[in-house]
Amino acid sequence: MPFVRSDGSKIKLDHILPWLHFSGALLIVVLNALFSAIQSPLGQEISAGESPGFAWFRSHITTCMGFGLVYLILVCWIQLRQMRQSSSVVNKLLPLLVCLELLGVMGLGRPD
Repeated sequence: MPFVRSDGSKIKLDHILPWLHFSGALLIVVLNALFSAIQSPLGQEISAGESPGFAWFRSHITTCMGFGLVYLILVCWIQLRQMRQSSSVVNKLLPLLVCLELLGVMGLGRPD
């Protein structure tokens, strides 16, 4: 079932979906690096006067990581919706692979 605009025309997301996945992966890598930097001993020593942006991320990292998770779930949901349109035998296992991909990416962002 494709997405439908308000004027009745259908939206095809086949061309933009890989870029949505790429931007999601980039977002997770950046957030994971920021989380590691914030939790490091050197990151604890940086004050808000030295780096206001770093201080902002220190106080909002949980919200940012939650946004990243919601973004990944949304992109995977869009991909699953697009795959339902295809009736290929190969696409029968793709929802399982998408779920495994999401679990794998979530496992990368887990703090130790």
